[in-house]
Amino acid sequence: MKRERASMLILVIAIAMASQILMVEAPDYLPVLRISTDDVYLTAGEENQIKFTLTNVGSWSIYEAKISLSVPATTPGISLLDGYHQVYNQINDGASKTFYTQVYVDEDTPLGAYSLTLQATYMQKVQYGVEMLESTTLQIGIVVDSVSKLSYRMSAEADNPVFTAGADNQLNVKLENLGDATVYEIDSTVTSTSPYIVVLQGARFTHTSLDANMSVLHPATVRVSRNTPLGVYTLSETVVYEDAAGQTYFESFVVGITVNSSTLPNPLLSVSIGDPRLIAGAENPVTVNLVNIGDEGLSDVEVSLVSASPYIAILEGGRINIDELDPDEGVAMDVVIAVSRSAPVGVYTLSTSSSYQGSDSQGYMEASTLGVSVESVKVPVQTSVVMRSYATSIDPVRPGDELELVVELECLGSDAHDVKAALSLDPLTGISTMSPTLVSLGEMDAGERSEAKFDLLVSGNVRAGQYPGIASITYLDADGVPRSLRETVTLSVRGIVEFTLINAGTVSVGVGESKELEADMLLVGTESVQFVNIEVVEDSVFERTAESDEYIGAVDPDSPIPFEVWFRVADGTDVGEHTLTLKITYQDDLNQEHVETLRLTVDVEEPSSQSDMQSSSTGGFWVWLRRLLGLGP
Repeated sequence: MKRERASMLILVIAIAMASQILMVEAPDYLPVLRISTDDVYLTAGEENQIKFTLTNVGSWSIYEAKISLSVPATTPGISLLDGYHQVYNQINDGASKTFYTQVYVDEDTPLGAYSLTLQATYMQKVQYGVEMLESTTLQIGIVVDSVSKLSYRMSAEADNPVFTAGADNQLNVKLENLGDATVYEIDSTVTSTSPYIVVLQGARFTHTSLDANMSVLHPATVRVSRNTPLGVYTLSETVVYEDAAGQTYFESFVVGITVNSSTLPNPLLSVSIGDPRLIAGAENPVTVNLVNIGDEGLSDVEVSLVSASPYIAILEGGRINIDELDPDEGVAMDVVIAVSRSAPVGVYTLSTSSSYQGSDSQGYMEASTLGVSVESVKVPVQTSVVMRSYATSIDPVRPGDELELVVELECLGSDAHDVKAALSLDPLTGISTMSPTLVSLGEMDAGERSEAKFDLLVSGNVRAGQYPGIASITYLDADGVPRSLRETVTLSVRGIVEFTLINAGTVSVGVGESKELEADMLLVGTESVQFVNIEVVEDSVFERTAESDEYIGAVDPDSPIPFEVWFRVADGTDVGEHTLTLKITYQDDLNQEHVETLRLTVDVEEPSSQSDMQSSSTGGFWVWLRRLLGLGP
């Protein structure tokens, strides 16, 4: 019994151990699928290819792998063309799969970084016998780092464009692709604007595609009228085509052709101008020469000259009639051509229409063009009224002055009529007009001068400065056309600046002695002045000392400024009253330097027994006080 129980116990343990081996889970190997990209730098304006590599880095195979690429709504201008959806039944462990996606980037897409959305779903094994659906969404970064714009350009020209008047001619227009890429759905049309030329057949031509630097012929049949003048003509070729993306392009070309022969018989009439040089703004007499250059006589010759330019008109001789012209016979007719004064200098054309009969009584018509050249312009005499000068009756002008402003006008060129002058001043300046602001000067002959006068009053509180006004001149020129002139007149107002001495007292000094003059200087005026300096003027009576001048600086009106200067009475000076001169220098509002003098009566006495010659190094009490208050040096 004990053996049986032991055997059963061993059997249970063995079964339990076997069950433990079957339940061992597979190792954790997430993530299983690794995705890498190459060639993510794209070029705008062309198709690009991005390489994607899928690698199973797990320990077991994956199944039913589906890869989808899409463009987010926030990424405009980028389109997926091909290879953006892939399906793989199985990817073994350690194996890789590669696929390519075609991406088109619009040429107008700004350079920069963008993203694509990649979604991958697959079945992966999580443990023995157990599989689970795995889904992953990634943002794939791409960079638009350059732009490639293809050139689309066509050309059109006639192949051997030599035609005959009075016959049907074969026209071959060569269409060439001058661009960088193939063009598609080519649709071209040739038309004529000449009344002598008409496209009979093949006016429209279509072609499926045309590679770069290749060409194709557009054939057409063109009829040229028998009356067509020999010369060069143009046809219009319109070409419409598309690029690979379906975008439509439109181009229009001028195709030149030459009509160098005719089926007409020999009778021909040559029309030419003797001297085609014209002058704008004048009537130009010219000579039109008619010559029969054919082999037979002409009769009932009629020639008409017409100008298509709005600047040129045929005044006289625009229609010429001649009864007969023998071979090689010519006649000269006088024609008057008027050219507008505003005609630009350059080359113009006149159209001629000729009709005549040959010796067989057959009627003929010809048309041709004559070239004329406008080389110069006849300049007429124009009326101009200018302001020659202006001045004030007093100078300088100061606040409170009454003055007269005189504006001198001069008439140039031709006569002027109804001349008027008006003056406008800013009322905020303080300068007022004391007379009418509009003055009539009447008629002015060429070269005549006239004056317009205005009375002005300057307010007493006007600051020094320059005050502009506007002088407006109106008149009628010699042709009766109204004209006007505006000029700026500037009134310069200078401030009132006058100096005087106060608190000077009685000054007495002995012969041969030095004296300190202490007084107050007062500015009586309307403006402050700068850089004021006062000094003693030396003469035969008074001599300067080391302290005979003093710098004061800025001085305001009605603000007494104390000062001290020293002077000495020369030896041998007569006793009595003498005049001491003080010189004041300053700069005004225009930084112009001015000099004023003040005179002071000094009583010269006999020398005292004990002369007070002491000179304070600080310049006296007043100088010390001014320096203490920061009002001076």
